[in-house]
Amino acid sequence: MQSFRFSKYTFYFCALFLFVSTFFTKRWNEPNNAVLSWDAADYYLYLPAFFYDDLGKINNANEIIDKYNPFGCNFEDANSKVNDNYIIKYTCGIAIMELPAFIAAHYWAKIANYPVDGFSLPYQICINFWSIAFAVFGLWILRKTLIKYFDDTAISITLLILCFASNLYNFTAFSGNMSHGYLFTLYALLLFYIDRFYEKPSYKTSVILGFISGLAVLTRPTEIVCLILIALWKASSLSDIKKRFSFIKNHFALLIAFSIAAILTGSIQLIYWKIYSGHWIYWSYGQNETFNFLHPHILDGLFSYKKGWFVYTPVMLLSVIGFYFLYKYFRLFFLPILLYFTFNIYFVFSWDCWWYGGSFSQRSVVQSYAVLAFSIAALIQSFQKRKFLFLLTSAFIILCIWLNLLMTYQAYSSGGIMENENMSKKYFWKIFGKTSIDKSDKKFIDLRDELPKKLQSKLSVIYETDFDKDSFGDSCNAFSGGKGILLNKSKQESKEITIPVSSNKKGYYRASVKVFANEMEWDVWKQAQWVIALYDDEKEVRTNYYRVYRIIEPNTWQDITIDIKTPKNKDYNALKIKFWNAESDKELIADDLKVSFAEN
Repeated sequence: MQSFRFSKYTFYFCALFLFVSTFFTKRWNEPNNAVLSWDAADYYLYLPAFFYDDLGKINNANEIIDKYNPFGCNFEDANSKVNDNYIIKYTCGIAIMELPAFIAAHYWAKIANYPVDGFSLPYQICINFWSIAFAVFGLWILRKTLIKYFDDTAISITLLILCFASNLYNFTAFSGNMSHGYLFTLYALLLFYIDRFYEKPSYKTSVILGFISGLAVLTRPTEIVCLILIALWKASSLSDIKKRFSFIKNHFALLIAFSIAAILTGSIQLIYWKIYSGHWIYWSYGQNETFNFLHPHILDGLFSYKKGWFVYTPVMLLSVIGFYFLYKYFRLFFLPILLYFTFNIYFVFSWDCWWYGGSFSQRSVVQSYAVLAFSIAALIQSFQKRKFLFLLTSAFIILCIWLNLLMTYQAYSSGGIMENENMSKKYFWKIFGKTSIDKSDKKFIDLRDELPKKLQSKLSVIYETDFDKDSFGDSCNAFSGGKGILLNKSKQESKEITIPVSSNKKGYYRASVKVFANEMEWDVWKQAQWVIALYDDEKEVRTNYYRVYRIIEPNTWQDITIDIKTPKNKDYNALKIKFWNAESDKELIADDLKVSFAEN
């Protein structure tokens, strides 16, 4: 009999690495981007609102914002108002799981004379390390379940993949306060107790399963897909499914116990909604956020450069390939895991905001890694008998570990090399494998064209102006003369500069200009845009733009450029250039425009 010693030490190593990694950012000490900021603050809000405030009024919210200024927290905008009560946007599952950390922080704050308000340093630290501990516990439980079916090597490599090569690492060590690490552990517990239940059915196990599944749905309602696993675990054929119905019939009292536990757990949210909104069921996300089940974004969610799961977490391709080996060698798990995976992917990518905001890789699927560990382990165990495939897979895993750790660093490095919500194909390859970049590269988050280096020597000027003698300029503190392009709160758009060009020549147009801003515009949606476009009379043929605040520094004149590639097999007769301030109230000045062309 195997000792499973190596996988035990692998688990210890993973746990240690996760706890040590969190000191890389020390988010509990960050003034604005602390642990309790962004969505995590709203998940958590139930606790300070219930114990220190009025859960319906949330009277202290603005005081907390003024005092700690947490990023992404505008309680009035994020939470809807019904019957003069604020309804917290997110369901309360995470808050329930955070309760032990909240209580510990409460007494720490009291003893150490910190503000007892739910957001001072003790709360930030306790929530941070509790979330890591919770996810680590999930890894431990998952290992206990895998031991029953896979060998020590397969389990060890699977744990290494989840911990180091996937974005579970990010959502444990750096963003553990989000829902995904908690849900990962709930799924690990679910699998552990499902296994127990079908081996030895009991009221105790039924109630535990009901509580776990109810808490998962209470955390994220789409986790109702976990019922597939509960209903079909180890059912590999139609005859097994028929037997499962007989099993349920013979253990109907256990089903009732499960249902009562699940409903009672989920009813916490229903009671909250009823008390404060007047409705048992309340849609707290507003009109702009919803599901579109007729038009899911599955291909985008899996393969896009914006936030494609397999682009930013390629190691999870092994989990998909692993379905073949589940079917061939571990068929008891194939059907329930495949159905769970299919429905889960469909649900999470039917959400309108399928990229799920500014997070590294696809956070929406992290909880499923506990389930997909079975298909990964099946693949690894099967490949051990095939030396070449095992070595090839090992090399791929090592590459994915390097890539995941590097991209996680890019996401959290000073200056934010990776733009987690706004990635593009061009920018992805610009930063690939780099730990530092030229700030000017960030224009390729928006910009798709770039003049090749070999053509830069061929540039010839076709138009230039300092705006002093034409009608495009405004009186301002220009770089030269007394006129330039001025954008501010009252003047949101420059006049459009039109330059006649011919579609007979193919190549690249490059516009260069000097710009000055006396302060930064940090809201990306309000950042001034520089637009260049090719037109055929009034018909737009090709347009490029980028947000200039991505690459400029305040209080200094800078030279910036924008390129546009001429399209093939399309006519055009004009090049148009303009600036747009995108509803910002910040002032921007541009001067000394020059337009050049390089023919291929």
